Amino acid sequence: MYKLDLKGSKAKLVKGVGSLRGYSLHKDNLYYAATGKLKSLNLKSDKVLPFSHSATYTTNFSKLNEQVFEEGVRAITAGFYDPKFHGYNWDEIVERYRPMVLAAQSKHDYSFMFNNMLGQLNASHMGYRGKTPEKVSNDNVGLLGLDVSNVKKGVKINFILPNSACNKNNSFFAKRRCYYKCKRKRD
Repeated sequence: MYKLDLKGSKAKLVKGVGSLRGYSLHKDNLYYAATGKLKSLNLKSDKVLPFSHSATYTTNFSKLNEQVFEEGVRAITAGFYDPKFHGYNWDEIVERYRPMVLAAQSKHDYSFMFNNMLGQLNASHMGYRGKTPEKVSNDNVGLLGLDVSNVKKGVKINFILPNSACNKNNSFFAKRRCYYKCKRKRD
C-alpha cells in the first residue's frame, strides 16, 4: 500500500501492509483484513498493529441436510430436462424419500439415499456429490448403517438405518436385533 498527500507529493510505501481484503476507516486508523489476519494501520504514524482473534461456530447437521435436500429438490424440479420427469411423479418420489434421506446419520449415508431418490427418475449421469467428512467427524451411525453401544459381552445394536448396508434382505442384522459378541483373534 502506498500513502499519498493530496497536494501531489511522491507516493510513500507503507511497510507491513499488503493484499488488503476489506477495510474500514475510523478516525486516524484504517482497520483491515490481510492474509486471514485482522490489522490496524495508524495513518499518522504508519504503525501496523495485529489483532488476535478467534471464531467458533456450531453446525446443526440435521438442519443443514434439510436445507441441502430442499435446494436439491428445487433445482431438479425447476431444471430437469424433461418437464414430465420421464413419466414419473417427482413430487411423490420426493415425499417418499424425504424421511429416509433426512434420517441419514452420516454424510455418506445422506449421499447414498439422495442418489437413490434421484435414481428413481432413470436419468443417466445424474447424481448428488457432497463432501463426506466422516474421516474427521464422530458419527454414531457409519457406513454400515448401525448405531451401536458397548455392553459387557460385546456390542448392542440400537438402531438400523433403513436402506443401509445392514438393512438389506440378506443381512444378518436386518433379521433380528441382537448382541454381537466380539472375540479377539488369537495367534
